[in-house]
Amino acid sequence: MKRLLSLIALITAAAGARADLVMQEQADFGSPSNFISITIKIHGDKVRQDLAGLGSGDMSLIKDANTGDSIVLLHPQKLFTRPAVKTKDTQSPDAALSKPLDTGKADVVGGYDAEIFAWAADRKLWSDTNGMIETLWVARNFTNYENIKPYLAKLDRANVSFPGKGMQPEISSLPGMVVKSRLIAKMGGIVQTIDITLLSAKEEPVDPSIFEAPADYKEWSPPQSSGPPPP
Repeated sequence: MKRLLSLIALITAAAGARADLVMQEQADFGSPSNFISITIKIHGDKVRQDLAGLGSGDMSLIKDANTGDSIVLLHPQKLFTRPAVKTKDTQSPDAALSKPLDTGKADVVGGYDAEIFAWAADRKLWSDTNGMIETLWVARNFTNYENIKPYLAKLDRANVSFPGKGMQPEISSLPGMVVKSRLIAKMGGIVQTIDITLLSAKEEPVDPSIFEAPADYKEWSPPQSSGPPPP
């Protein structure tokens, strides 16, 4: 379970109430058959990220940007779990996400002129992670970006609680929309590269009921360890 939560955090890293926002992304893990579809839905202070195509089965992560609470839905097993997080005041410096830096380079992605930014995590995601770096392609002229930007600020606030401070770049501080990102994570002797491409971002209604665990899902609890705790 810990690694599943870490995987969600890794994938989403490479990552207003007028209406709602729905974003479609595709994550490429480096092989023709290793793609994951990501759907991000934002409604008010709630964020839901649906991951389809994982080897372990489809799952969803629900986050509350206001309270810091989060829920992981494991769809094949009809289970949910609530990761333990320490809610922080979003105005506190300890709750801030780190800002990407402008490299001064540019590229064209999906027909958009994109400026290239660089970011590095300031702490480890888990014990055997040596580091994470991310390259972000940012399009100033992305369609309807000024209306989309307030939603991204809410996504940033939700990311403070899961995966946590310094573990994702602050995307709302960028001058445009992230149309592509490349995350490189060093885990022991393995280097994992994830390319995430934005397919669409649209303002459209989102059903508020999807931000709760379904009634027929059971809460998963870690197994109780036997014997006394280690000294």
